[in-house]
Amino acid sequence: MCATVGAFGHSFFVVRIHQYHIGTNQFAANLLMPLRLIQNSMQAIKEENTEITEDDLITKLAEKFDVSKQAMKIHYDAIFKNEQDSP
Repeated sequence: MCATVGAFGHSFFVVRIHQYHIGTNQFAANLLMPLRLIQNSMQAIKEENTEITEDDLITKLAEKFDVSKQAMKIHYDAIFKNEQDSP
């Protein structure tokens, strides 16, 4: 690796890597936790427990899809919080 990369070249490289990781993370999340299956699972869980909290719902979804609670929370927020914010 070249030790004399200019500031612009380095920052451009870091931004490109960051964009790549965002894309691969989104792809993996959609592969492991498809929207349609999340929606169907949410509906079933809410029918079983009509007073479930959002935190408990996310925990149950994470268990069902065999992912971490943090991963499910990030994916859940990306899907459903953005829908609520849209006009």
